[in-house]
Amino acid sequence: MIETDASCNSSFCPELAQPYHLSEGLSEVPVISAQSLQDFTESLLLKGGANEEEARIVSHSLVDANLLGHDSHGVMRLPFYLGRVKEGILKAGEKLQILNETPAAIAGDGCWGFGQTVMHELMNRLIEKAGTLGVSCGTLKRASHIGRLGEYA
Repeated sequence: MIETDASCNSSFCPELAQPYHLSEGLSEVPVISAQSLQDFTESLLLKGGANEEEARIVSHSLVDANLLGHDSHGVMRLPFYLGRVKEGILKAGEKLQILNETPAAIAGDGCWGFGQTVMHELMNRLIEKAGTLGVSCGTLKRASHIGRLGEYA
């Protein structure tokens, strides 16, 4: 229970002056395994229009963000992603389009696909280039949210 200060001015929000009690049965936070959460997230993405590869990559990215403590980039983003697919703003099934490529660089267009999938595609190509030349760089435009940036470092 959290007690409020009697001198608190609660005229703006009277409920702040009331003692706070946890409801019965809410004293414990449910624990869900990462694999169960990833499976559930993947199934929602599939039902929302993502293909199997997109659902696998995006669900892993979201759950991984949660596991690393970046909840703002975790599964809480799923309703936003699915809403964008439904609105036609995020386009499931899109692949990275290469706009320009040199031996060390790639400029890519995500075509408003799932950010994680097009970014992984870009990074895989850039890693190959860096393996050959020792360095590479890339740009990506028109991609939806790519998730936690540390995933690509």
